[in-house]
Amino acid sequence: MNHISILVKFRNGRYLTECQKVTPNALNKAFEAFLIRTKYILVKRLLIFRVMRLQGRIMGIVSSWFQRDYSTKTTLVFVLLRCPDTVESVNFASIDVDGDNSTNTIIETLKSRSFGNIELVLTKGISLGGLNLYDPNAIFNSTGIPAASLSRVPHCKECVEKAIKSLEFRVGKVQEEKLKILNCLETNAVTIKNEKYYVNAAGISQNELVLILSGCFKTGLLPEPLRLAQIIASGLYNSNELFSVHHKV
Repeated sequence: MNHISILVKFRNGRYLTECQKVTPNALNKAFEAFLIRTKYILVKRLLIFRVMRLQGRIMGIVSSWFQRDYSTKTTLVFVLLRCPDTVESVNFASIDVDGDNSTNTIIETLKSRSFGNIELVLTKGISLGGLNLYDPNAIFNSTGIPAASLSRVPHCKECVEKAIKSLEFRVGKVQEEKLKILNCLETNAVTIKNEKYYVNAAGISQNELVLILSGCFKTGLLPEPLRLAQIIASGLYNSNELFSVHHKV
């Protein structure tokens, strides 16, 4: 009776056209057909998933350079790129040097514009504009978009804490927000394109992050969203320097 009920299910799924006699041979063939069909569906879905991941839309964010003795503000450069190399949007925002507003500025920028579906928010390192620390967890909790930072070298927690203490002495204000972000970050080492990187991520697994980033390297050692954002940020700094020189003259 068990065999008959199983064969009826296979027959309804069009693996067997007849169910008059139950034989071990027929049962084995039906089961093999079922496994082949299931495997085909799973492989197809996995391939679709990989293509979608490799062509995902990533928002790369880099802060422009600045002169600490003269600058109180710096610029965030946002490059939205459809991997591997299609730039869809470039935007700018201002943050305080050594301030606490980089995370909120990113959240406001993401919410204030119609960027559509973004696969990942990615920054170069955890600090934007000096010691204006960026919080991936807050980005993900507020926008629902996975967020991560990427760097070639691990950040030295003790060194960052020392720099924060030095900043507290200079400005005469306790930097609680910076220490809170620093203590919540979890740095992991990953290998992408045979190169070692260090990441802090929220809302995305380490394997997923590696899969997404593997699809957006074109040249150099940075993913295209970060590489292009860094080029634009460098151009902004150079143009500001040129303007300052002419203005003084």
